[in-house]
Amino acid sequence: MTAGVPLTSPILDARDSNRFGASRVDSAARRYTFGPSLEFRIAGPLSLETGFLYKRFGFDTAAALGGFGGPRTDYTSTTTGNSWEFPFLAKSRLRLTPRTHITLTAGPVLRRISGVHETGARTITTTFPPHTTTTTEHLDTTSPASFDRRTSIGGAVGAGVEFSAGALRLTPGVRLTFWDTERTASTPSASRLNRTQFDALLNISYAPHDDAPPALAFRPGSFEFGVLGGVPLLETYEVEYHVDFYPRYIDAPTRRFAIGAYTTWHINQRFALEGSFLARRFGHTDTTAYPGSAFTESLNGTLWEVPLLFKVRLLRDRAVTPVLGFGPAIRRASNVDWKSGSNGIYFPIPGSTISRTAAGLTATAGLEWARGHLRVRPELRFSVYERPLYDLATIRAQDHSLHFTLGIGYARAK
Repeated sequence: MTAGVPLTSPILDARDSNRFGASRVDSAARRYTFGPSLEFRIAGPLSLETGFLYKRFGFDTAAALGGFGGPRTDYTSTTTGNSWEFPFLAKSRLRLTPRTHITLTAGPVLRRISGVHETGARTITTTFPPHTTTTTEHLDTTSPASFDRRTSIGGAVGAGVEFSAGALRLTPGVRLTFWDTERTASTPSASRLNRTQFDALLNISYAPHDDAPPALAFRPGSFEFGVLGGVPLLETYEVEYHVDFYPRYIDAPTRRFAIGAYTTWHINQRFALEGSFLARRFGHTDTTAYPGSAFTESLNGTLWEVPLLFKVRLLRDRAVTPVLGFGPAIRRASNVDWKSGSNGIYFPIPGSTISRTAAGLTATAGLEWARGHLRVRPELRFSVYERPLYDLATIRAQDHSLHFTLGIGYARAK
């Protein structure tokens, strides 16, 4: 059984205004979460943890929309719903004392929103023709247009301390989850989900057998150097297609390859520090077709992701070893070329709105295959950054990435 306190709200409070109106979202914090959990021991300190966590959320929305001379729309609503999170986490235990262990977890999470209920009122006021008319529509729906995206995927990392007393396990800890999107609708919407979630959790479990992992054995370290190849598994952009008077075409491909290198210092048989980089191209083209001409904006460059990872081997003295890693990361955009124009004449655009450098976090899970000095490392690498590379009116670069990487390296003893 797992219960805890969400330290972040699932809904982002937001205030937005422009020449056509303003909107405000205020969330009501529900500081509880709970659900069952199951753990399956695989081998030694390695296990698999799953289950689900339930959260309740709610928020109030107020908006006023309207242009000069046109009708004014005032909208107020209250929305509530349920959030169900299904984690699939790899867990490793590191022994401190015979009855106390540090636990490290990492893995994907699926979230499903259910039971959405929205009530409110929409008031439309017109001033033309000269007399004023007011129409009020009362709303009560379980399928609001602002909440038609109800499934999200994400990645979670966690840490805790496990205390054992016979077959009873008591594990307080924290879990950090990064979701793939903050959008709650396929069209522009005032409500947004929080992409970064932080929970304080307490797990109480019963283990019929005392199968705590053995103590760690120290070994002299070694250095390892290698090359990396990567395949991005998520789309690079979110695109919102607006209905315009003239046709608009957006070409935003996800480049399905990345290259890089890594170096690893093996502290001992279990722990290591790894520095690496992955580089890939990014860019999009936005074209609007007018009668007799076309306006085109293009943006492209090279994106570098540079994490520093603390890595843990989950089994020892094996030809194939599961490995978990986590740590801070830096993202940097270089060789940015942003220009716009029409009829073959283009002009550069200053890149002040591009977030060329951002900090973030990276988590990895994979296998290490060793034969002599040769190391082969297939991994899944999930990274999330503090802000997107850019967020334009129609296209938004993702602030996270998921790569399948393959590293081939040479390990040299000290």
